[in-house]
Amino acid sequence: MASTRPVATYSICACDLDTGQWGVATQSKFLAVGAVVPWAAPHVGAIATQSYANPRYGPDGLALLREGLSAEEVVDRVCVRLGRSGPRATREAGLGPSPEARERFRALGLDDATAEHLGCRHDPETLARFLSEPRARERVDPELPFVWAEVDAAVEAEMAQTLADVMVRRLGLFYESMDQGRTVAPLVAARIAPRLGWTADRVTEEIRAYGALIDDHRRFREDHGR
Repeated sequence: MASTRPVATYSICACDLDTGQWGVATQSKFLAVGAVVPWAAPHVGAIATQSYANPRYGPDGLALLREGLSAEEVVDRVCVRLGRSGPRATREAGLGPSPEARERFRALGLDDATAEHLGCRHDPETLARFLSEPRARERVDPELPFVWAEVDAAVEAEMAQTLADVMVRRLGLFYESMDQGRTVAPLVAARIAPRLGWTADRVTEEIRAYGALIDDHRRFREDHGR
């Protein structure tokens, strides 16, 4: 007999307050859901941006948690951005980088657009140590505010191990670039290769695998009318 229980996407967040460890998991039929819904940071918190997820809400929310806002206040700000009604203690506050974070990145010599972008995603003190690297302040994609320091931090501070991990999970160029990062992928691979000890063959394979991921994603969207 077939089950009559409802089946739907769901997410679970859990923590161990004694150790400061956080975890989050999502179950869904959608391809690569783990790249856009679950977000977590040690000693900070965990977030699941479920439904038609905006990949910016995860880093934005973690940045606010890192600044000391409560989980309720972070949800309130997301609701404001989504235009959801209902009582909210932070009705007038929009989700996004704090003025303090923006100003700290500006003080490091970054332009307004880059400071705004980095303020949503990074702690200034953490990223500052990567800004002295060659070309660290330059944009990865001329049309977007992602900088090379973020690529370096993805490997050194966030333990990214593959090109896809950097492009999809850490930076989000897979979702925000017009060509899903296909053009800049070889440059990113070349940048992270020495840090990860990759051979020339490994670089070639990482670029090929990332291109295949883009192709699979586009076929999935076409098949589902998106």
